[in-house]
Amino acid sequence: MATSINSDIGGATANSYVSVASADQYFELRDDSSSWDDLVLNSTGTISGTQAKSNKLIQATREIDNTFRFQGVRDGDDVKESEDYQNLEFPRAENTDADGNLLIPDEIKYTTYEQALWIMLRNSPQTASGENVVKLPKFSEQAYDYLKPWVTRAVVKVGRYGWQGSEF
Repeated sequence: MATSINSDIGGATANSYVSVASADQYFELRDDSSSWDDLVLNSTGTISGTQAKSNKLIQATREIDNTFRFQGVRDGDDVKESEDYQNLEFPRAENTDADGNLLIPDEIKYTTYEQALWIMLRNSPQTASGENVVKLPKFSEQAYDYLKPWVTRAVVKVGRYGWQGSEF
């Protein structure tokens, strides 16, 4: 069964911070984004390019939420049975526009795009260096650089950063 993206801000069933259309737009403007385009070109008849992109964006969102602890508090309730339940870590209560509407910060969107691309690279056959296989870290350094201002701590080692569960 195909999973579809739900990027409703603060929604109880939201599973991604971004849509496929916004990711396509982001990568159109980004240098060296051919890997994102290749996801469509390499797709088979069993999964569409849009579905493959959706899967990567959903996985990226899940990795962001499960890897880091964030500053501030979620806007919605943590109790699933509550009508105000918020499935994802963002928006935080302070993430509003001038009119008071909730929003996902651009840095979180950029992190999602970059992590989705990183997942594709990380899951592809790894580069061999002599006899050794190069293992890529779980999190993209570029994605983490966008995310850094929001993070209070990580629950796993991320890329070149040697901390594990430590406070900043």
